Amino acid sequence: MCISQHRVRPRHIRPPMTMKSTWCFACFCWITSSRLQCSVTGRKTVVVTRCTPVLSFVRLTPRLLLLCTCLVALLCLVRPLPTRAAACDATTTTVCNNGSCFAHNGLEVCVCELPWTGAHCDQTMTLCTKDCGVKSESGLDCQTALCGLGTCTDSSVPPYYSCTCGDFYTGSNCEIQSNPCSSASSNPCAHGSCTFAPGKSSGTVTCVCEDGWEVPQGATSTIVKWGESEVLMGPPCSQQQHRGVANLALTLSSGEMIVWWIIFAISIIALVWCCYTVCAETCSKYIRTIGRLRAGAQVAGAI
Repeated sequence: MCISQHRVRPRHIRPPMTMKSTWCFACFCWITSSRLQCSVTGRKTVVVTRCTPVLSFVRLTPRLLLLCTCLVALLCLVRPLPTRAAACDATTTTVCNNGSCFAHNGLEVCVCELPWTGAHCDQTMTLCTKDCGVKSESGLDCQTALCGLGTCTDSSVPPYYSCTCGDFYTGSNCEIQSNPCSSASSNPCAHGSCTFAPGKSSGTVTCVCEDGWEVPQGATSTIVKWGESEVLMGPPCSQQQHRGVANLALTLSSGEMIVWWIIFAISIIALVWCCYTVCAETCSKYIRTIGRLRAGAQVAGAI
């Protein structure tokens, strides 16, 4: 039974407390520092999460002999044995066809050369059909796909597999997206966020418009070629929405709101000043007119 991950130092790697009659193999990587995230996945198999290019090693620690065969940058098998393990003597009956034999207290183990595997190093690894070679009494097989959504092909030379990525991915492991939405220089959605949904030989681009922008009425999706595949392109967010002042205010940033309020305040002050100036002049004319009429009436009464 495989057990969960825990943090250990490589020099303190030990078999798990729960012993099973069978071994459990799983993905793991090259030990590169004194502190790594590790998993123990069976009686005598240790997995860690970092790798270097294809390497094999035999390491002695204060307590264990680590027999490791690294397959690729993602895969490696470590078998820790007691430190007094040594190479098998000439009388051994253990056959390691494509590897080396180590023994301790009657236990003999074959350490295979690449790309061989199996108890006697007589089987060729097929990384594409079972990426991590997981064999356990319980639990899931390793779900790591070496080529992502691409096609994996076994090879006889390092790293012992190759990837065919198709039109929507690139990179040695098909880990880099290549689609209309992944381009840093252009955005097919104009004023919106671009979402790409890949298929086997086709894909779909969907645009989610930014606030204040919309897809023009009547706009339809178009089909474009992307390599040998077809992509259904959703209409871009190319039309600005026409909205009232109240709705516009809701979309402004804090800086824009400050500028807007300054302009509004200046407009109100200007309006008040204008009204005051006009009203003062009108009132002055009215008072002068009343004064002249009153003076004329007094002159007429005196006559």
